[in-house]
Amino acid sequence: MALKAFRQYNESDVINIFSFNGAGDLDAGTLVAPTVGIQLGEGAVPVELDGTSFDSAVNLSTRAISPRWNTVARLAANSSAPMGITLMKVQELDENGEKLVVNPRKAAEMGVVVKGQAVPVLTRGVVHVTGITGTGAVNAAIYANVAAGQEGKLTTSAGTGNVLVGRTLSAVANGEAVVLFSF
Repeated sequence: MALKAFRQYNESDVINIFSFNGAGDLDAGTLVAPTVGIQLGEGAVPVELDGTSFDSAVNLSTRAISPRWNTVARLAANSSAPMGITLMKVQELDENGEKLVVNPRKAAEMGVVVKGQAVPVLTRGVVHVTGITGTGAVNAAIYANVAAGQEGKLTTSAGTGNVLVGRTLSAVANGEAVVLFSF
């Protein structure tokens, strides 16, 4: 699923607390849910120093290591209990295989977030999305698909276990529509 340029939402409906540290990249438009929550109480910290996330194959005897800070709260792709949809892609490397963590300006120009940094998650708003399976008219229900092999995709089918995540503000045409999300 991909997000198009048309978006209308209030910044108070975007959560900027959770990071993604899973394997591979996480595309914009991915349905996500928290796996590690926000720490509360005395001594709780919102970030942690992570010396292994910069380069896990570093030989400390021959190279220097630059540890970086990560958010403690984490999320993962999840369509069975989504809390929202990512607004930016999470990736480590640019098109040349260079680490974006050492070039934050390029990451910003590419419109991506580096692993460990907070990724914006939309919980309510209007977004033009692609990759919807099924057909539907205006005001059709949109579900998070939980079927094997279809996890994380949007569908107009109310199949067994599918989770209602919004309604269309346009007809579903060629797998795309303007969707009002409300998680």
